[in-house]
Amino acid sequence: MNNFFSQHKLFVFLLGFLSLSNISCADTKKAEPSILTADMAHSDNETPISSVPEREIQNEPKDENTQIIPEEVQPSVKKIDEEFNENKYDLSDDSSWNLSVSGWEKLAERDYEGVYVYTNKCLLMYEDQADQMAKDVNRFPGMGHEDEYALMNDIAACYYVLGEAYMRQQQYDKAIKMFQIAIDKYPYAMCWDPKGWFWKIKEIAAINIAKCEKAKLSEDVAK
Repeated sequence: MNNFFSQHKLFVFLLGFLSLSNISCADTKKAEPSILTADMAHSDNETPISSVPEREIQNEPKDENTQIIPEEVQPSVKKIDEEFNENKYDLSDDSSWNLSVSGWEKLAERDYEGVYVYTNKCLLMYEDQADQMAKDVNRFPGMGHEDEYALMNDIAACYYVLGEAYMRQQQYDKAIKMFQIAIDKYPYAMCWDPKGWFWKIKEIAAINIAKCEKAKLSEDVAK
């Protein structure tokens, strides 16, 4: 009987010793930090979709020929050849209607940088769609149907607004180019006037082209 109790005590002692040893080993092993993948940022789920150990990211082979450009110096994609800073303006509502109207508002304020920002954004986002729409339009819409081609009208208005912005700055060649794009690509586009009617963009653009040509001629004579 005494031998049995002695063996039992030895067994309990060994079991306790092994348990403490396992805890000690687990405590000395460092937990490897994890970095969430990009999937997390775009998930509607609050739970991370996946994670990658930091060591794997750091040791990932890199292509020596790949040039990494810091995000802050990456060039902005632009449809117009002008310098501007988008961060100065509110682009949270990026509907074609709001962007084109904002371009008009900045034109009225003579804020030409604002004109460039809003029209550039609108052209980047919607010009391709407007071009497709314009291919199917072969006449001016009837009264009450103008808004059926709102996207096309907004893009044409952006080119018109750019033309006016350049014309007011006496950059007549650039102005003519913008007006001509509106005429050639969107000949049946119309623009809403807050006074209560639509007007044909190509007709007014043509008048402004004539004004620019006359101004250029006057400049040449003055030289």
